[in-house]
Amino acid sequence: MFHLEGLGPKLDLEDLRHRKLQGIPSSIHNFHIYIAVLCITPFVLKKLDSI
Repeated sequence: MFHLEGLGPKLDLEDLRHRKLQGIPSSIHNFHIYIAVLCITPFVLKKLDSI
């Protein structure tokens, strides 16, 4: 096997931690949107079915 250590960019641990922490609120926000859509879907389908 080839040993390719050191060819990729070095990641700063502080930068990596900062990026992870930035992604958490957007993940929670997207999850809440997903749950809201799941809750609303049956009502929308009933309304469309009654048209």
